[in-house]
Amino acid sequence: MTQVSTSMINNDIVEASCVIDDKYSIIMGDERFYGMIGKELPNSLLNLLSLDDQETFCSFISDMQINKPVVVRVKVKKGIYRWVLVRKLNIDLKKEHTEINLMFHDVVAQSDTFKIYYDNTRKYRAFMNYVRDKFFEYEFGADLITIYMYVNGRCEIFEKDTLDEWEKRILRLGFVEAADIDMFRRLCSNIRDGVDVFSINIHTSLMSKGFRMDTLNFRGETIVDVTGKVMVAGLITEMNGRYDLKSIMIGNDANKDSATGLLNKRAVTDDIHDIIQNANSEKDSKKLFLMIIDIDNFKSVNDTYGHRFGDEVIADLASELRRTVGERGIIGRIGGDEFMCLLTDYNSIEEVRVFLTAIRSKLRIELAKKNPEYTFTVSIGIAAYPDNGTDYDTLFKLADGCLYIAKEKGKDRFIIYTPEIHGDLINRDTKLRNLHIGANFMKPIDKLEMIANFNDKLLREGRVVLDNVLEDIMNRMDIHGILLFDKDKKCDKIFGHYKVSNVNGEFFEDDKYMELFDEHGVNVIFNISAISANFPKVYEAFSQLDVCSTLQIKLIRDGMLQGIICFDTFGEHKRKWSDTDVCIMYMFVRIIANVY
Repeated sequence: MTQVSTSMINNDIVEASCVIDDKYSIIMGDERFYGMIGKELPNSLLNLLSLDDQETFCSFISDMQINKPVVVRVKVKKGIYRWVLVRKLNIDLKKEHTEINLMFHDVVAQSDTFKIYYDNTRKYRAFMNYVRDKFFEYEFGADLITIYMYVNGRCEIFEKDTLDEWEKRILRLGFVEAADIDMFRRLCSNIRDGVDVFSINIHTSLMSKGFRMDTLNFRGETIVDVTGKVMVAGLITEMNGRYDLKSIMIGNDANKDSATGLLNKRAVTDDIHDIIQNANSEKDSKKLFLMIIDIDNFKSVNDTYGHRFGDEVIADLASELRRTVGERGIIGRIGGDEFMCLLTDYNSIEEVRVFLTAIRSKLRIELAKKNPEYTFTVSIGIAAYPDNGTDYDTLFKLADGCLYIAKEKGKDRFIIYTPEIHGDLINRDTKLRNLHIGANFMKPIDKLEMIANFNDKLLREGRVVLDNVLEDIMNRMDIHGILLFDKDKKCDKIFGHYKVSNVNGEFFEDDKYMELFDEHGVNVIFNISAISANFPKVYEAFSQLDVCSTLQIKLIRDGMLQGIICFDTFGEHKRKWSDTDVCIMYMFVRIIANVY
């Protein structure tokens, strides 16, 4: 019988979501999911369920009904089981497989927090009693716009109608001045189209039903709740002498990037600088994390699909960043495809890693919706306050240097600045950046300790953690890509962005080429040009993959070949593997062979 915890634990995750395929493989999860389950996920979601609940869960998944719940026991990162209510939010039928979007609700945490939610609702309604502004909402599914305010704890509704009918009625009754009709139609269009953020001023008598003209400022934002429901919410402020119109316009426009609605470079830089200065003056233990985010290969997006499509990608990325960061930080656009964010509500590097793991997978999937044929990824550099620096300039330079490292290592990754690994990024001559910043700063003893930890993890937890370990070794050892071939020379795993996705192991069928492997099953090629004359087909295969140097090691168990693994670098970044590094990687691969 599975033992289930029914006590409330500090920092319990109340709800989370993930996407699985029809074989129960975990495709992606949000930040809360990784926080609840942990970063090291099994290949199948079934492995997190109690054995007694797996059959029930399989029946639940095979049922195509949406929002029909099931209650199962799920193992969380603390190593205990919790009762969790699971619902299907969406089922996406793709050519290759079916994707199911799941929402998890921790039953114990949910019930214990209900009273907190209820009390908060009463509290916020009390606050809303003192707000003289009106509120408006637009529900996309019902096509309803509602304008209301709170009086004595009760909601008083001014308007409730379909958006089209409301627009026609307001114009038919002449409630908008002729000069502002286009602005009113723009307001309705922004609401109807779900524009991320908007602020529009209109001279109208709609609040007084035609008796008095007011200047109204409509400020709105498109939001998505935890169930995936999309709505527009905002405030209507009467400008007649109560507020300074100029100051509101400056607050909403002058500091914003016109293309994304985020803070512009000057505004986000000033705000981050002020937050860091305040943290210094308060001398508390608050941690801050400065991130610089860059879209990978964005020039090729513009060149291939046009600048208009590129602008849409920028806008969509900004929207996803805004939703994900929320109130836990500030974010702005500082360049064409570059963004800067300061996370203010995280207490440790591990929490930030969970956040980054979730946001990268979410961004990859959301941006791919723009064009399924193109792989959209981002690279991120991060520096921590006060551990890495206590002033904006230092943190920015370190984060920017880490972004450069992420790009050099093959993109689609985040790099958190670690002095022992990355060295002095501020004073280092930029010409030396071609030396593969990263593993070069690690002492041999540190590399041995790192590999020993990875090996211990593989031996304890087996193949289920192999993907995570390979990704970690790629990031820590300046490797751009990893290919893992099975004993039949078929490519089983790919890490990194190779130019060609359909990788095969035909070059391992060349007996002469296989003679390059030494008696330990190791083959090192510093520069693939060196094999162009003797092995032209192998050279062509490497060139198509954009590989310029490779370390290849056979996976041998009990004297039998289990596969071959390739550790590659791309482009012009030739890797001269030292004897120490080759020995370290050989030890690492020996353990992989035992669990593969």
